[in-house]
Amino acid sequence: MLKIHNRNKSASVHRNLFTFVFLLFLLSSCKPDLIITQGSFSPSTPQEGDVMNINLVVKNNGKVTASDAKISIFFEIAGIAYAPPSNSLPAVTLSPGDQTTVSFQWKFASGWGNKRVHLFAEADVGHSIDELDEQNNRYDFGDLFILPTTPFTCGNNQLIIPKYKNKAYQCFDIRTNTLDNILSSLNQATERVFLYGDFAAINTPVTLLHYSYDRIIFLNNIQFQIQTNNVSALPIFDFKDPSDPLNLLCVTVYDNITDLQADCGAGVDACAWGHNISVTENAVNPLPSITGISKGNINYYYNTVMPSDCLPIEFHEFQHIIDRLYLKPHDSWFEEMVARLFANPSNILPLLCPSVQFTDIQKVENGQTQILTTLPSLWEMNSTLPLENFGTQYANGDVCKQAIILQINRDALAGGQTYLRKLFSILSINDIDTDQKIAQAVLLANGNDPAVKAFLQQNGCIP
Repeated sequence: MLKIHNRNKSASVHRNLFTFVFLLFLLSSCKPDLIITQGSFSPSTPQEGDVMNINLVVKNNGKVTASDAKISIFFEIAGIAYAPPSNSLPAVTLSPGDQTTVSFQWKFASGWGNKRVHLFAEADVGHSIDELDEQNNRYDFGDLFILPTTPFTCGNNQLIIPKYKNKAYQCFDIRTNTLDNILSSLNQATERVFLYGDFAAINTPVTLLHYSYDRIIFLNNIQFQIQTNNVSALPIFDFKDPSDPLNLLCVTVYDNITDLQADCGAGVDACAWGHNISVTENAVNPLPSITGISKGNINYYYNTVMPSDCLPIEFHEFQHIIDRLYLKPHDSWFEEMVARLFANPSNILPLLCPSVQFTDIQKVENGQTQILTTLPSLWEMNSTLPLENFGTQYANGDVCKQAIILQINRDALAGGQTYLRKLFSILSINDIDTDQKIAQAVLLANGNDPAVKAFLQQNGCIP
């Protein structure tokens, strides 16, 4: 049987398909396309307290009108982008090929001095407009250095603690000086060295300079961002302290344990007060040691194997600085517990040092030793009674305090970093100067779960 092929019909199908594809192409290209073609700012070397004027030229390179597109500027520092309030952003409407100038003003408030920031701008913030190219909205100005209102001077350094004021010092900016530069610049009479960066400084004996240099580099470049971001704390610190015009977190490495305990108290090897963290040599040049945690009659032991390039400084004491700066006033027992919650070693160390290892983990109970493969976290230990040793100490037999500690650790175990950030935010805006107010804040962070409310009521925390 002869089959006849209809060439006219086939050609018609191809023409229709071509027309359809062509129309799709036209439709896809008939979109606006916003770009920022130019940007300028003044002053070129801004200082803390200055108002910066920023001008942007925004153009529509697309085929149709762009309506009500929001434009914004961003100052990025330590992973956080500061921007004007979203409800104050200017909006532009541009026909194809048109352009306009958009202007902003930004005041560098207290705390911005001595900081490096990255300035960029975006057209169509939030990508609310369907554009031809969604990847070309950003305009980068690059990095800026914000000058402090009070220049740093080594000879009149108020960040040096009273105990070591009379020592012979040299000071160095770690952003412009390598360790080799510093070593070659030391005077023979120098006893102590003060090193500083964007966020933190360290006051160290010359004999520990090498170790302290590596630690303060890590604190400024890695630890500061990770630890503030862990609880969504803003990285622009404002201590409101005239003795700290650069708003630096200052680590002091003491000459000996006797000096430190005279300032911090008997029986401790570190403490935090004001903008200062006090540490011993072991914080910058640690000796191998086994960590032990007690929970009732159970003892846990483990080793922490740190990568050679991971050099955090006292993340627990640093957490105290963050808490006291941002949270509402609260009692010392609760501060100790939330610092241990936010800076739980099994949670924070893997963030700081992704390849950290916890080895030789042992659980000893009633004289029997069990080898474990995973380190139990403080959150897990403090989710059930008895609490671990510090929890027991700070609860001090008070059933309400005990219930609060149990609840925040249970919630951290269930919610991880999301919960930590939520709790930190709630504790920063709600009064927590009594145990009842703390319990109300804990309940709020939990989402007002009826079972949690009943638990806190049963333990006398809330009516």
